[in-house]
Amino acid sequence: MNIPSTLFSACVIEQENFVLKEINETFSVVLGYDQSIIGQEYLALVVSEEFSVALQALDSVSQTPLYVAFSLLDKEGQPHRFFHTLVQEGESILDVMMPVPLQEDQRWEHAILKHLTKPVFCLSEEGVISCANESAKQHLFDGVPQSFLSHPLWGFLQSRLATGKSFSEWLSIGQKEGFFFFHPVENGHWLVEYQWGREEIFQRLSDIILDWEFPAAVMDLRQEIPKGSLWNGGFSSLDGAPDEILSRIKGLQKGEKYLSIPRKNGQLSYYRPLFFPFHPRVEIVLVVLLEETEHVRKTFMVERVQQSLSEMIRLSEEIQQRLSGGLESFFEQYQLSERERKLVKLIQQGLSNEEIASALYVSVDTVKKGISQLYRKLEVNSRLELLQKIFFPFPKKIPPKG
Repeated sequence: MNIPSTLFSACVIEQENFVLKEINETFSVVLGYDQSIIGQEYLALVVSEEFSVALQALDSVSQTPLYVAFSLLDKEGQPHRFFHTLVQEGESILDVMMPVPLQEDQRWEHAILKHLTKPVFCLSEEGVISCANESAKQHLFDGVPQSFLSHPLWGFLQSRLATGKSFSEWLSIGQKEGFFFFHPVENGHWLVEYQWGREEIFQRLSDIILDWEFPAAVMDLRQEIPKGSLWNGGFSSLDGAPDEILSRIKGLQKGEKYLSIPRKNGQLSYYRPLFFPFHPRVEIVLVVLLEETEHVRKTFMVERVQQSLSEMIRLSEEIQQRLSGGLESFFEQYQLSERERKLVKLIQQGLSNEEIASALYVSVDTVKKGISQLYRKLEVNSRLELLQKIFFPFPKKIPPKG
């Protein structure tokens, strides 16, 4: 772990035995220790009457920053009281020591401490990047932060900054594409934190499918196979290279609904690829290969996928707003009423019938009746087919011949 850029004393502690691994320059100036202290026990610096406080804090620190106050001895044996912010990163603990408690308005220091591995930078209303952490320099600015004026959405962002209110926006900056949170700090400057995006979505979907028995894969539609794809062990039952099978899936033409794929037992089976796109703008799709005879597993599988996607959608209120946007053309195409549009948006957010009833202040029976009417109007039979019709429209099912 590298100590992030900060004006406060800071050190890195090995979590297993609490040995000092790294100190910054401020630590040396304030406490008088040089690099020779590396390898010594951190707890040896704690004043005896507060030893138990420090030990308990180090033992209980997790990924969430822990705030605690105790004193450390300088090289001359004099105590210095600090307000410690402890953050676990891997097998190490970062300790940032402040002479006064961290205030809520110190957004920059908060971000450094809470997002050691996520890109964070400070932006002026004129488009100047005044500071950035190491992750931002590496992933967003190719080493050296530059002016933001060249970003294609700078004009739009200026109008958002002019409001003086916090906001999130889906942006592509350097190697990252996803939600960036903009928070006003002071003197016309904004703290910009990368939250999550395509990379995290791909990884989360990949984690979901790994323990499934049936063949499933995650495909990044912007990349060529196999680079932008990950498949699970279910493909081992198929007689063929996974990347070749995925290429056939990706190349399905309009009207094609099935793939004939030989299994390793010598049988030829018909598989219907089911597509679960996260969102059209993201262009990442979870694909499941389902044998048409496996009706029981289909129900089980669909429930698991819908649950997993619903969990991801709930990660951010912002993604819910975006998923509910951009549907006007779909609504107009099928001439949906205002109540039907609300139903589609709530279904899209992964809400149950009971949750929809609560949101609309109606009974569950009314919701069920409304959804049935909606299905007939859209010519679908389930929530899954409804979402597929919105995001990944396919023609009606065409049974295989023979």
